[in-house]
Amino acid sequence: MSRWLLPAVLLATAAVAGNGESAAAGPAKSAQKKPAAAKPEAAAKPAPAKPAAPAAATPRPPFHWDVPGLLQWVDSAGVQVSDGVPITLQMALSKEPVEVLLQHFANSFQKAGFFIPPDREQVQAMREPQLTALDPERMVSYTVIFQPNPDNTVTLILGTSDLSHYTPWKGTDLGWAPLPPNARLLMRTDLEGGQSAVLSVSSSAEQVMGFYREALKQAGFVEDEPGQFRRGSETIGVYPQSQEGKLSVSLTHRLGGAEAPRAP
Repeated sequence: MSRWLLPAVLLATAAVAGNGESAAAGPAKSAQKKPAAAKPEAAAKPAPAKPAAPAAATPRPPFHWDVPGLLQWVDSAGVQVSDGVPITLQMALSKEPVEVLLQHFANSFQKAGFFIPPDREQVQAMREPQLTALDPERMVSYTVIFQPNPDNTVTLILGTSDLSHYTPWKGTDLGWAPLPPNARLLMRTDLEGGQSAVLSVSSSAEQVMGFYREALKQAGFVEDEPGQFRRGSETIGVYPQSQEGKLSVSLTHRLGGAEAPRAP
């Protein structure tokens, strides 16, 4: 609205200034003064027309996934939250090759008016081909991950991320598990019935396991088996993994399930 308001005001001001008139009375040259002629009454000036308001843009219709050669479709259990962004995931199985599917979704995104980043700016979270587009009106991003199968079918992971409801994580723990000293939270996910997180740590795997054994023991958890801690029907899993000389730790948290039998 603001980009239309300023030009409209400037045009209206110029129109009013262009209609202004000025009159100066000169001295009488004749000795005999004649009665001043009555000045005709100035005609009323029409009020400047108000600029028409710009027409409201028609919102684009909601985007729906369309999979050519669809063989199977699986909906997610619900909305999950990853790094503060609500995400809905679906999976599909198609008989079409990756090249056909990739072109199909690129065409669909372009037809919907979405922004598709250049290839060099496409974030590749996995080794498989991936395509992401953004709906700038709703601030919703759409991502397709293409996973070829040995039987020449393709598994599609279809993600819808609602960036307009992003909630940054603030705190020193996850709410359900503490963080080791100097740990950096890489990713957190809230699922129906459980949560997960991935940490980057500068400690060794032995130090990490020692930290969680002590911290979870104080919280009332019992280690049923290595890396598996239980408190009633609540379980926490701790999985250190070394990759390229760096240690990452995956944490899982679940509520519900069978409670471990108590010793008599």
